Amino acid sequence: MDYVFLFKWLLAFSPIAVVLILMIGFNWGGGRAGAAGWFTALIVAVAFFGAGSNLLAFAQTKGILLSIYVLYIVWMALLLYNVVQDTGAIETIGQGIQKLTSNRIIQLLILGWVFSSFLQGVAGFGVPIAVVGPLLMGLGFPAAVSVAAPAIGHSWSAFFLGGTAYLCGLAFFHFYGGFKALKEGLPAILIIGTVTAATQYSLAVSGLWTLAGFVPHFFMLGLQLYGIKIFVRLTRIPLYVLIPSILVLCSVGSFSIHNRFFDIWVLVIFGLMGYAMAKIKLPLAPMILGVILGPMAESNFCRALMSENDLTLFITRPISAFFLVLSVLSLLMPLYKSYRAKKKAKVSAAA
Repeated sequence: MDYVFLFKWLLAFSPIAVVLILMIGFNWGGGRAGAAGWFTALIVAVAFFGAGSNLLAFAQTKGILLSIYVLYIVWMALLLYNVVQDTGAIETIGQGIQKLTSNRIIQLLILGWVFSSFLQGVAGFGVPIAVVGPLLMGLGFPAAVSVAAPAIGHSWSAFFLGGTAYLCGLAFFHFYGGFKALKEGLPAILIIGTVTAATQYSLAVSGLWTLAGFVPHFFMLGLQLYGIKIFVRLTRIPLYVLIPSILVLCSVGSFSIHNRFFDIWVLVIFGLMGYAMAKIKLPLAPMILGVILGPMAESNFCRALMSENDLTLFITRPISAFFLVLSVLSLLMPLYKSYRAKKKAKVSAAA
């Protein structure tokens, strides 16, 4: 390994590390931590990389232009939010949803999954989160759910994979209320997911990629508006009726892909794995993300090894090493927080 290269990489990474440490470890605000990261980058660029005034001026100008592009998207989303807020549209929509149904699961389904998907197809650029988030908070949903629900709910249309609509729906309900909410919302997930996935698949295989990311949202919205009473009744279906029906549909679907009984055995094995995960209280969301992102990670991993048949390239290349470090930190951070919580509890008990 080239240690000089590694040292330079660590220096280049130091501004990001400063921001992460100050925000996560010392609870600094984004403004203060960002300024400290910028100052660190300036010192490293001048002291270690020999950056001159021309290069620094060019880099600052490029950074400002890139930030303006991002801010333009954010500002437009905020402008749209303020317009609908000042005109009373958010309050009217919230009252209308409450008149349609008092079921919290269905309310979240209408706004967080269906309406946010419609806004993504019409506008995009963060509009679903900027508009749907305040609506959900106005209905009394927690802030984390109000932001995460539209972020998860509208993302299925970008993948052009038939099963993604189901996966987003499953993650959506599980994030809100765990397996209890998942059981209540399962009939709606199956119906809406089937309609949207079939519509998107039909348009995509016909070469209409632009429409495939847009038209299913209208079907989704129409199905929700006209099927709201049916969905409320479906949430009351007993599990001893619902589960066998789902098993039959899953078995037929698995067998029909390749006409092999092996696929049904795969379904049974993974179903038992899912049941075991539920019993030992393992979260469902990471597994769903793994199913969605796993094939993409595998194909890109193989592509990287085809270019250079050397595993060290993942730690000697700055971008890949950065994400590996981030992955390790994301694994260690819960352990660290748990350790700190236990330590504080011991101190409080001793006092």
